[in-house]
Amino acid sequence: MRASPLIALPAAVTLGAFCAWGEAQAPRSPEYQIKTRYVTTLAEYTTWPAYALPKSKDEPIRLGILGTAPFEPFVKELETNYRIHGYRIELVLLRQPSEARNCHIIFISASESHRLAETLAVLRGKPVLTIGDTPGFAHKGVMVNLFLSQNRVLFEINQNALKTSAMEMSSHVLKLARIVE
Repeated sequence: MRASPLIALPAAVTLGAFCAWGEAQAPRSPEYQIKTRYVTTLAEYTTWPAYALPKSKDEPIRLGILGTAPFEPFVKELETNYRIHGYRIELVLLRQPSEARNCHIIFISASESHRLAETLAVLRGKPVLTIGDTPGFAHKGVMVNLFLSQNRVLFEINQNALKTSAMEMSSHVLKLARIVE
């Protein structure tokens, strides 16, 4: 479902304010607390095919974490305090790439670099938003990669990976991202 132009403009302002908040808070706040908010904010600006989302708002959007993620304590807070597209969030700790098929969003930690190709092969063509924070992940096919630059959390987006999975990212987000192939 696409936002109307009247909703999109305030949404862009909200995203811009969030990005500015991340930049202003970076020196004082833990890096992974900021990255956790980026995950939920970017998910809000992602369009999934209708068939991929839960049928009822009572069902959760499943956020999987594959590998060791330093931001797990912050993500647990998401289950009670945040929603994505009106759905509550269910945190799922994954041990194997194959378990990611049952998620809507998956964070792939640096500890999974050795299994990145396997993970992406399992998810190829499936509407699962893949996110990482490891150098080179976006170039290898992860849809969104978070990174630090001059004490700021920024992100890069692989549009080809999104298209392959029948997903779209808001043009407002794309303007703020570094686009990679």
